[in-house]
Amino acid sequence: RKLASDGQSPKVAMIACSDSRVDPSILMEATPGQLFVIRNVANLVPPFQNDTSTYHGTSAALEFAITGICVEHVIVLGHS
Repeated sequence: RKLASDGQSPKVAMIACSDSRVDPSILMEATPGQLFVIRNVANLVPPFQNDTSTYHGTSAALEFAITGICVEHVIVLGHS
């Protein structure tokens, strides 16, 4: 209830792979609401494109994290 009523205000956005074996919250020992996690295949961040003809899920989530909830840090989590 507290998380729902207070909204979200994490200080860190993390771009991580969608691999089910790697959980960013567990790796960072974060509690709910501490990380804004963007997950996709291979934790890719596509280059900026100023058009509407392609999908922009990762860049839209990243823009929201930075401009909407004002995260202070962006981490790209890689693994092998």
